Amino acid sequence: MVETLRMTVLSPEADVETVRVQSCRRLDSLEGKVIGLIENGFDGADYYMRALEDRLHQVFPRIETVYVQKPDPTRPAAGEMYEEALKKCDAVIVGVGG
Repeated sequence: MVETLRMTVLSPEADVETVRVQSCRRLDSLEGKVIGLIENGFDGADYYMRALEDRLHQVFPRIETVYVQKPDPTRPAAGEMYEEALKKCDAVIVGVGG
């Protein structure tokens, strides 16, 4: 006798809308600028991003940083997070851990 098994397959893909954007002009210097640091929330990303933040302050003493952590590493960041970064920051670095 053959046993029949039933299986449900789920897709891990997120429902996201992609938008093509033009790259920004490269900054001449980071000195005196506000730099956003967006951390993806995966293990280890916080250590890397905090070390990067410390190094940026060593190299560019007049730099200001804004540190943001995504609330859920498995989902895309909310659009509001990026909108806020655009208002406050001259440049943004997105860090990936995992």
